[in-house]
Amino acid sequence: MAQAGLMPDLHHVEGGPMPSMTCRVVTTQQELDDALRVRWVVFGGEMRLMAGQEFPTQREVNGFDKLSSTVHLVVYVEHGPVATVRILLPNPEVASATGGVLGVEMEHRLDLTGLVEPGQVVAEAARFCVHRQWRHSDAVVLLQAAFYAESRRRGVTTGLPGRIWRRTRRWMRASSSRPLPTTAG
Repeated sequence: MAQAGLMPDLHHVEGGPMPSMTCRVVTTQQELDDALRVRWVVFGGEMRLMAGQEFPTQREVNGFDKLSSTVHLVVYVEHGPVATVRILLPNPEVASATGGVLGVEMEHRLDLTGLVEPGQVVAEAARFCVHRQWRHSDAVVLLQAAFYAESRRRGVTTGLPGRIWRRTRRWMRASSSRPLPTTAG
């Protein structure tokens, strides 16, 4: 058990060793399919957010998922995907086509005009989801840490929505003695 102020050991849980967990930056079609299937199971099945809609492919997907400015992360336990998040980086082509400033999905619902300041790189965190049985495990911690590390690697300075970004930054500051995880891919 972790002492106050210390992060738990990510390699063991009470009662025995923890299954192998990795987080990957999506680089293959199979990994993208894994991310989209996790989203389908969580949003369509567990949360029933897509009731009444037909999705014969059993993947929760939209036009932002295949853009070159989109980054997907997937957590695997052993060899099965259990969690994912999507990072939407600015896309000038989408911004131009939609009259926005960033070209991210959130601009379809909110005016982000005053958000961008010189020197900032803004990104949108979206579709953060974890299979129900893994929501209180280190899969969440691993996904948040990898999300933060990948965002930093890509030069992101400001994130949307802020809640995920603030929680992740707070966790990273609290565990600053631990190295950032590397993401495979």
